[in-house]
Amino acid sequence: MSYKPIDLSHLKGYKQTVASGIRSNYHVSPVPNQSYQLAYQKILERCNRKIEPSMFDMKFEDFAWTKELWNLYCDLKYDLRIDFTPLVKKYEFKFSTFYERVNQLMTYCDIYVPLYPQGEEKYTFFYFLIKTRYQKFIADSFGELHVFSTHIRIKDYLLSNVPVPHEGEKDFFRNTLSVWQRRGIIDSYDLSTAYWSEGITHPGMPCPPPLPPPSGTTPPDKGEKNTGKVNMSFM
Repeated sequence: MSYKPIDLSHLKGYKQTVASGIRSNYHVSPVPNQSYQLAYQKILERCNRKIEPSMFDMKFEDFAWTKELWNLYCDLKYDLRIDFTPLVKKYEFKFSTFYERVNQLMTYCDIYVPLYPQGEEKYTFFYFLIKTRYQKFIADSFGELHVFSTHIRIKDYLLSNVPVPHEGEKDFFRNTLSVWQRRGIIDSYDLSTAYWSEGITHPGMPCPPPLPPPSGTTPPDKGEKNTGKVNMSFM
């Protein structure tokens, strides 16, 4: 993700960018406590009902970021369970003021807790770029699985990150994407596994988000068409 499209043509093996554009907010379904066999049965039952077209909204709720609030968000965005005492000292807040800021962030931001019941190392993490007019149906169907998954819209595509248990791939594809293709629920799909890098300077890593000024306005050279919205690319 980045504030504007990234040129990856210099990467070895790069061929083309399949889809690129402003993304929607994340959609994350609650993880149900049920077997995969029952999940696949429920997914098939969903397919047997009348399905209405449903696309995710591209609108974002916005609010005026201050530099102070943005810095605090960057300190807390990966873990809200850390000891707050060093942060209170860092920002020279009173405890009451600090918790007001934290509560403000929790009002404006979504909080997700990944759940991998078999242990994270027991899954293959697939990214599916699905062209469909039934985006919410697909995301809710994946939500029947007993594992954490995320879904965002890019133009007319749904990008779904779905962990699949090792040795369960055959059942997964037979009971989801193959069924949806046969029934015309999805037009097409591409799949990939993620390449992860800890190096900030890696060519494929998104640029760190800019610190918004006190006005809350993203600098004019940031974002697609100066909107400041996040751009997502799938290669």
